[in-house]
Order: sequence, then C-alpha cells, then structure tokens
Amino acid sequence: MEQQITSRRPHSNGAELRREVAQLRQEVAWLKRHYQQTVRAAIDVLPFEARSHYLGLDNLNSQDDLNQFLYDLRRLVKQEAELLPPRFPGDDDRVACPLCVSHARGPYRGRGDGWGAERGIDLHLQRDAGENGCHIMQVLREHAVREYRSREHSLER
Repeated sequence: MEQQITSRRPHSNGAELRREVAQLRQEVAWLKRHYQQTVRAAIDVLPFEARSHYLGLDNLNSQDDLNQFLYDLRRLVKQEAELLPPRFPGDDDRVACPLCVSHARGPYRGRGDGWGAERGIDLHLQRDAGENGCHIMQVLREHAVREYRSREHSLER
C-alpha cells in the first residue's frame, strides 16, 4: 500500500513557499544583527581590564581555558564593584553590580538594598538573569561559550 505524502499547507504553491523562506531568512538575519549588537553593547559596558580580557576570547584551546576565562572575567568585573555608602548607621557592606548597576533582592543583601559585598556579587555575576543574576554577564557568558564551541567544531573539520 502506497502512502501519500501531503504538505502541511496543501494549498500553497512554490512561489508562496519561496516568499515564506525569504521572509524567514530576513528575520533570521535581523535576529543575528540584533544579537551581535547586544553582545557589542555588553562588551562596551565592561570595565577596561575586563574588556581587554574579553577580547582574548580567541585564545581559548580547551574547556578548562574557557572555565578559567569566565572565572577571570567575573574576578575583573568584581574588582570594579564599589561599596555603596551606608544608608543608616550599622548598615552592612553593600555594592552595586558594575555592569547592570542592580541592587540585591535576594538572600545575600545587606540591610540596605545592595549586594552583600563579597558573596552577593559573586552569586549575582554567576547566576542567570532569571535567578536575580546579571543579565549583561549572562549575555557575555553565553556568547563566550557559543564562540568557543563554534571554534572548537570548526577546528575539528
């Protein structure tokens, strides 16, 4: 018994499909440009030393190098975090993220509204944006991983 293959769109012709494919390609090109602009903007926000470090992304040769690269990036960003002035006497140390300038709303905040200096900023820079993390660091981290993996696969060929 022969099985007939039917299109999801039985009434569409070749011209309509070509138009849809062309439109999808335009949308993909727009998304790529938007992603690249987002990454460039995130890099521009980095403090000078962290930006210089990030531009060395092409020198990664192993997963360990990538992990060390991301650790060093967090360390360099964290160095730029400045203590916020106390809001009242006895206020705990608190800092604002030097990238997104957000203040803590999580378990490691001081009595004020900023990050508890050491542990809070570490967590903020390591977490995903949905978990009260830094959305700029998340973009940079995901970009670094994507770039490393794309280079890794291109070297295998």
